[in-house]
Amino acid sequence: MLEVSQEFTPSFAHHCLGTCERSHRTLEERMTPYIRKGRPWNDILPAVIFSMNSCTNAATQYSPFEVVYGNRPQFPLSTPHDLDLRDIPKDIHVYLKQMQQKLNTIRKEVQINVEKANAKMVERVNKTTSPLKLSVGDYVYLHDEPTGQGQKLQAKFSGPFIVDNIPSPHFIKIRDPEIKRRLRMPVHI
Repeated sequence: MLEVSQEFTPSFAHHCLGTCERSHRTLEERMTPYIRKGRPWNDILPAVIFSMNSCTNAATQYSPFEVVYGNRPQFPLSTPHDLDLRDIPKDIHVYLKQMQQKLNTIRKEVQINVEKANAKMVERVNKTTSPLKLSVGDYVYLHDEPTGQGQKLQAKFSGPFIVDNIPSPHFIKIRDPEIKRRLRMPVHI
């Protein structure tokens, strides 16, 4: 009903939730100085959250508060004291229609700004990476991060394996040359 799409990410893969993890980092950075001074975190949290919600985001060019409510938050010293009540629409339907149009405009701009920011980030990351060129018959190693107690010094790669098939630019199928066994699932490059 609210057009919210649910997305799933693998467990313990924090890099898949970049936006969420970045907001957690900001929260930690803003709360740490107060907690080090001995202030209880639950006294500070509302003020820190309000500051995060009212700050303009570099990617969207809007604050989260503005995206949700359609205007900037009103602080005690920023409210006009000579408020003219004639500017307020008499009909609630007119007000709601104006607010809906304003929110739609803001959200469209946010979407455009986020797409631009994502494109910049992808371009920046792609400058530092070199594409992996594989062909059938190449030898590769499989990244196999050991987990659990006593696994810290174990090998992080297994293999070598032979590239058996390249079904897509992102996946390859490999086989073990020693036992001539083909792995069932394709491996992400």
